[in-house]
Amino acid sequence: MARVIVELQGAPEMLPWTSNKRSLNWSHPTFAQIRPQVVALMTRYVKLSRRLKNRRDEIVAYQTGEAEVVEIEKPEVLKRVVDLPMPRGRKKAYSERVIDQNKEAMSKEPWTRGLVEAMSVVDIVHSRNKHDTKNRIALILLDSNFEIGLKEYLVNHKERYFTDKQIAELFADRRNVIDKVKELTSFDDSLWRKAAHYYNRRNKLIHERATVDISDRDLLDYRDVVEAILSELFGLDFTGH
Repeated sequence: MARVIVELQGAPEMLPWTSNKRSLNWSHPTFAQIRPQVVALMTRYVKLSRRLKNRRDEIVAYQTGEAEVVEIEKPEVLKRVVDLPMPRGRKKAYSERVIDQNKEAMSKEPWTRGLVEAMSVVDIVHSRNKHDTKNRIALILLDSNFEIGLKEYLVNHKERYFTDKQIAELFADRRNVIDKVKELTSFDDSLWRKAAHYYNRRNKLIHERATVDISDRDLLDYRDVVEAILSELFGLDFTGH
């Protein structure tokens, strides 16, 4: 990944050779003196090399310039030598990017943070989890987050105020909740129909004797529905799957 060439000049008895001059004596005082700097530089360049291993076409030699001589014994100089621009390594996972994408919205409306982070967890459960029942877990989490999103929309509405009693009465039946949210919004009714369909799937999963299977297609479709509704209600950004 990287190779460091160290050239030493001085009295032969001070050089860190073994007695037969065929290799280095790693415990020699001279090498012990320079070892921290060698390790610091090597660590930096190995990391740089690893991150660029699939981007060799971006690496070119300097055509002009001169080598700079620095005194590496000074701590501030060592930091300056090592502190080179480092390209990003792996691309951030969607579960991480969705948090970054909504930082401003979460700052302005703190009640949206839980909604965004829950969608991040849904992605982790579905895309990285190895469990056979991961889709079931993700569906329950997704549906719960959807209902919480509806509640947050109503309790934080800018023009309508709902008392605790009204909220409790509404949430006794999700259909009442959706009807109330639909009164205050105007977007594609097909989203609500799909949401009702997957809510029924969730109820079958929880309340009925037979356990229904949740396919990847079903989960991703419901996830698109929930993300579209939350985006409309709160101005959140869930793009970039």
